[in-house]
Amino acid sequence: MKPNFIQWEEKFSVGIPLIDEQHKKLFALVNDIYAHINTDHSKEIAYFEKIKDALVSYVINHFSTEENIMNLNNVDNKIVFEHKIEHAQFIEEVNRVISDHKKWDMNEVAFLIIEWIFNHIEKMDKNSFNANMRVSNE
Repeated sequence: MKPNFIQWEEKFSVGIPLIDEQHKKLFALVNDIYAHINTDHSKEIAYFEKIKDALVSYVINHFSTEENIMNLNNVDNKIVFEHKIEHAQFIEEVNRVISDHKKWDMNEVAFLIIEWIFNHIEKMDKNSFNANMRVSNE
């Protein structure tokens, strides 16, 4: 069995347990993709065919959660807008990868996703969220 491609570390925490748990799930999804990388490209394609819809659905749900928390906590509209733009660009990139996935190497897919996750957490999420934010109207 392959070791994990990426490992969650506390330095990735944005201070909101719900968001951190969702980020951990994204790490697990990348590790799952990585675990299915092998020398048989047809097996990789078959695996990716099985998980692609769940991956996109999870990413969209996660982005919606982030945006809802920002709106609930009256985060500056400019920051929310920038976040939404970055989310939309990533969804577009993921959809492009999915539509062309038979041409892609699964290593490239894993690297694309993890590079985006690392950059997004470090550059956007850590500057947009803090531990004092509410996650619901309760």
